[in-house]
Amino acid sequence: MPPPPSPSRAPPPSPRMRVIREISPPPLSRTTTLRERSSSPPRMIRSPPSPPRTDAAGPSILPGQHPERLSLALLTEGLSPRYEPNSPSSVGAHRGSTEGTPEPNKPDAPERGSTPSNPGDIEKLIKWLDLEYNPSGDFLESKHFAMRDLQYILKATAQAIDRNFDAELYQRVQEAWGSKYCIEVFIDQFFADRPIEWEYASGDLVDTWDEMTLKEYLNAARKEIEWIHNKLNRLDLHMRNAEYLKSIGNRNSFSYIPTEREKGLSK
Repeated sequence: MPPPPSPSRAPPPSPRMRVIREISPPPLSRTTTLRERSSSPPRMIRSPPSPPRTDAAGPSILPGQHPERLSLALLTEGLSPRYEPNSPSSVGAHRGSTEGTPEPNKPDAPERGSTPSNPGDIEKLIKWLDLEYNPSGDFLESKHFAMRDLQYILKATAQAIDRNFDAELYQRVQEAWGSKYCIEVFIDQFFADRPIEWEYASGDLVDTWDEMTLKEYLNAARKEIEWIHNKLNRLDLHMRNAEYLKSIGNRNSFSYIPTEREKGLSK
């Protein structure tokens, strides 16, 4: 069997596991800069995949670590001290105001999304994104969330996808190509139909989005995490089967093609 093709950029080295402590948005790319001229986020974003970064600003994973053990619930640790949900500074922050409450004797009708979130609902939101909470109906519409909470959690989740989960995909594909499994599987096939560049969704531009767009992207993030879990589980199964068939001399080469994602950003 021929060796795997040499990618333009080598997969990242085995990284260390860290949880997201704070949001450190990556520099805006040329593509992102062009998107800033638009009044709303694009509905479909495609670009060639590149190996995820493993710099100190972001979390990473242990060799062979499955994303199911990288709980997004740990994101709650990143909400302090840089950002406290329901704090006065977060209320009204989406309006560009430095004040958390209206001035005395100047009543101001509260905008949708300015009322603080229920802490229990924040916990449910993170578990929902982590596939640990599966309520019936439209979860995001059934609960109230402050805009600042939606913005922060979307950024953190986008970083987790861009750095943690993508790093695991690259590592698992690299393992599958090895002599132990001899599976022909191309990393580009995992990204060809990805509708969103998650690095883009982790930047400060998210703070300009409206509530409907934030919820649309949170729904898409949950679908992406679920899809990655499923593909990694399927690839794990192929790797176990390949190892067994090679051990009994039945076959010496294999291939794996991931199924496509469900179309659309929303539920």
